[in-house]
Amino acid sequence: MLRLKSINELPQEEDGFRILIDEFWPDGLSQEEAKVDLWLKEIRPPTELDEWLEEDPIYFENIEAEGRAELQRKKL
Repeated sequence: MLRLKSINELPQEEDGFRILIDEFWPDGLSQEEAKVDLWLKEIRPPTELDEWLEEDPIYFENIEAEGRAELQRKKL
């Protein structure tokens, strides 16, 4: 099962294998704190989605849906 989360959410035991999909590593977050197993910069979401989230974090659900669609388009 694939679940999308914000990197700002605390890692949970049930997360399993964690992949960061972003061009840049988040400021102020260590790899140890993030508990990221794999960092895939090359499949990051379009910049527009990042800008949308920065404008209003409540839109994460919409970004999650767009991210899933993007992964499907890229067959990942």
